[in-house]
Amino acid sequence: MIFVSLIGTVLKKKGIIKTIKIVGIIIGVLMIIAVGGLIYLDRNAGEIVENILRKEYQGSEISKVYNIKYSKVSLVLFSGNLVIKDLEIKPKDSFFSEDDSLRYKYPIVYNLKVPKLSINGLTANFSLKLKHIQLENVEISNPEITMIDHLSVSEKKMARNYYKDQKADTTTMKTGIENFNLSQFSVYDGSFSFINRINNVEKFRAGKINVRINNLELETTRIVKTLITRTFEEAYVSFADICYPTPDGFYQIKIGEIENNIGDRNITVYNFELIPQYSKADFGKKFGKQTDRMEVKLAKLEIVGFDMEKLVLDNSILIDNILIDELYLNAYRDKNIPFDYLRFPKFPQQSLSNLDFDLNVKKIEITHSEVLYEQLGEDATEPGKIPITNLYATIINVSNMPKVIADNGSMRWDIQADFFDAGRLELEVVFTKNIKSPDFSFHGKMGEMDMAAFNSMIENTEYLRIDHGLLRSLTFEAVANEEYSQGELIMIYDSLHITGLKKMREKEKAELGLLSAVANMVIRKFNPPRKSNDKPEPAAIFFVRDKNKSIFNYLAKSLISGIKATIVPGVASNSKKKYDKKQKKEQNNKEKSVNREERRRKKANKK
Repeated sequence: MIFVSLIGTVLKKKGIIKTIKIVGIIIGVLMIIAVGGLIYLDRNAGEIVENILRKEYQGSEISKVYNIKYSKVSLVLFSGNLVIKDLEIKPKDSFFSEDDSLRYKYPIVYNLKVPKLSINGLTANFSLKLKHIQLENVEISNPEITMIDHLSVSEKKMARNYYKDQKADTTTMKTGIENFNLSQFSVYDGSFSFINRINNVEKFRAGKINVRINNLELETTRIVKTLITRTFEEAYVSFADICYPTPDGFYQIKIGEIENNIGDRNITVYNFELIPQYSKADFGKKFGKQTDRMEVKLAKLEIVGFDMEKLVLDNSILIDNILIDELYLNAYRDKNIPFDYLRFPKFPQQSLSNLDFDLNVKKIEITHSEVLYEQLGEDATEPGKIPITNLYATIINVSNMPKVIADNGSMRWDIQADFFDAGRLELEVVFTKNIKSPDFSFHGKMGEMDMAAFNSMIENTEYLRIDHGLLRSLTFEAVANEEYSQGELIMIYDSLHITGLKKMREKEKAELGLLSAVANMVIRKFNPPRKSNDKPEPAAIFFVRDKNKSIFNYLAKSLISGIKATIVPGVASNSKKKYDKKQKKEQNNKEKSVNREERRRKKANKK
């Protein structure tokens, strides 16, 4: 389950892509506010207030969109300092009933409150034609920014032409200003929210924003491109107290802080939480189908070598390393909820191939982490539990770019963890270079452990109890495709004793076969046999994949098939021979059915 959450974080745009784009939007809004102020304010010293707030504003299209007011404007000619206090830019109520063409042109509008906007260093620009502006400092204190999505779903479809016009870069501004240099741009203690006006729902909130960028150079006709492509050696962006309710209403995301040192291309996330909005008892009922209720807490996530330029300009995600530290994941599944047989989850590599954007993450590392998987069986009163602690994992070459895969190799998972707080499992999963192929292989081993530790899971799900048993070692290797897995497992253990619990129903007994009915009469209690110099008996791994379930279920059930074949010789639930026989029988039945239908058709034509 941990890799479902992890790969999902990397691959789904609703996760990291959406967060990064929102962060970019916030910075862009703040920058455009400052740039826009310079474009309009820097006309000339004598008529600055009249030109911008009356002539320029009242004669422009923007006057149909926003009301602009302020309490005081101070301009000191000698020092070239401009201060605007209590600036408020707010959409007009009449805008939302304006002609569609205007509303489509401004699909997102802003409500802005700035207690203090300070611009220093205007003097050097007064005698120029303002093609090139150079300023010392722009400082925005305590801004409150609300981003308003005001179009319905159907209106957004009709507004696509306007989006296309804006997609290339930014709208060309015919102001006469070609570029400007800014020694320092600062935002202190700002806040940001994104709301849907149609539903009156807050979709995103950042309670605290701080931005500091030194030596900023912009081309006014290409603001976004120069912001993204320019390397800022001394730049810092921080967002704190972030809240994002997921659109489906089942989760809320909270983030303590996001830090971005732009110059070194690193993003650090502190105190990430994925919070379910329903209890364990109610989550599955509300969802309507069986699913894992995920509760996630993450102390620190660091994204190293993130290429923002590629994301914004090319819609590509290129990352050197993702470091995840102190992750806690609790996954809970209620098996009393109806199963969704229309769900066919893809393998991770196939999900990569289906992305509509380029992705390359060189390495993902997980340290000091733990997972608790809980499963409530049918009519059970308590869930079975699999605690996974001291988890360390490395995933390399997460990519859907053919050349990168050819050069660097296929995706590989390397996992080490303590299962049931008792045994250390080491597992490696290797995928093929053809990410459209479902094929992969896996191998690993497990160290010594008390087998009674498994009871925390099997007593409440399989209605079995291990009274005694010592696992000496477990080694395995197998290959898997879209249909089945096949391999070998060697399990060395002593003194195994299993009891079938009385509360087991006939249904469970039938599903478990001889394992439950004659548990301690036929099980192999020692492997190799006690007081023997024989080598341990290997067992076959063979499992027919349940295509409605994930790769993690596939891996777990494949291992269980080998363990079962070891403990109960000759009573493995499946084998390759049985599978081939069944497939051949089904194929024969299909051919017979086709032949019968063909004979009926010919007979009908003769008549």
